[in-house]
Amino acid sequence: MFSHLPKRKHHHHMMVQGTNLVRFFLSLIPPVRKLVSREPSPFLAYHLGDIIYSYCFTQRLYNGDWQSDAIGSETVVLSVSSVLGQAGQPETVLEALSYCLERTCSPEYRHMGRLQFGLGLVDDVIHVMSPGGHALICLLSDLQKMVQAGEKELKAEETRKAESEIRSKLKLAERKVYFIMCWVHEQPGEAWSSLAAIVRAEKSSGMDYRGGKNLPAAKK
Repeated sequence: MFSHLPKRKHHHHMMVQGTNLVRFFLSLIPPVRKLVSREPSPFLAYHLGDIIYSYCFTQRLYNGDWQSDAIGSETVVLSVSSVLGQAGQPETVLEALSYCLERTCSPEYRHMGRLQFGLGLVDDVIHVMSPGGHALICLLSDLQKMVQAGEKELKAEETRKAESEIRSKLKLAERKVYFIMCWVHEQPGEAWSSLAAIVRAEKSSGMDYRGGKNLPAAKK
């Protein structure tokens, strides 16, 4: 009659272990003040939106299995993200996501579904942002692993000038992702629902365009 109780006890034990692992991981994240001496940019929340979009884009492109092609995956991230690929410094949500949408609608990726696909990814950004905190840190941690894996595979191959340039970009991207992860860890929980609401509002107004006329041109 009570044969299910041991399973529940085991499940509870696994949950406790998982919680302890998360706490341990979070305890390893240093404060931002130890990484930089100056105040962080007030626009980091918008940079985060760009980074989340590029991660979601890559996960959808590879059906959640970026490990199958680490070099290809990190190349896509750098291509779609202005922050990671172009050292972009967007100062608004619209500016951050406009670049991503332009890249999504570019000849290189338009087979994915163009604007409709891109706006669906904006919804992904909203869904990921809403719970905030641990969910964002897990995403950024996975993105960091993706970039590291791509860098490792490139290093193992015969070095060419083009690969050397990509590896240099990857190092910068990895640092940026790590910095953003540390910054996210310090933000109050209510910040994320507010940011998600801003993205939702921008999608309803500024991003609801036809033919891309309301969006600034993407940098090449």
